[in-house]
Amino acid sequence: PATEVRLSIVPGQRDRDTIMTVLAAQLKEVGINAVVNQVETAVMNDSIAKRSFGSILSAYGLFTVDPAAMNARLTCAQIGGANLVRYCNPEMDKLLAEGVATADETKRKAIYAQAQKIFIRDVPIQVLYVPDTLAATSDRVQGFKLNPLATDAFWNAADWTVSR
Repeated sequence: PATEVRLSIVPGQRDRDTIMTVLAAQLKEVGINAVVNQVETAVMNDSIAKRSFGSILSAYGLFTVDPAAMNARLTCAQIGGANLVRYCNPEMDKLLAEGVATADETKRKAIYAQAQKIFIRDVPIQVLYVPDTLAATSDRVQGFKLNPLATDAFWNAADWTVSR
């Protein structure tokens, strides 16, 4: 019989709902009986708190805003918090601390490139996708700035003006 894997999801986020459907289908193609369970947020939070999951679908970080988004998910200090996978690597911690403390963009780029090499080597988290953000405005709209966080397109709406 096929190995059964339970995939739990809090329904309602179209991208995650789609990913679970695709993931379950792909697992079934290789002989794994993937069963998708829709659960309430409280059930998912309890599972996370008790670490009673084998794998979890979760946002990793929004690196299009700033690569320091890695810090919450990968630092040793965040184990028990946002570091859901309990990854701890002192070399990574050192780089992430340097990256967030460095204002020089060239130095930051080099630091985070080193951190990404460690991430790729260790694979503490399997990144499935990075959503694209697309926006368009009229030439009449001034002050519009694209926020890579697709769920917050109006983040600077107070700065917008419309010329005639």
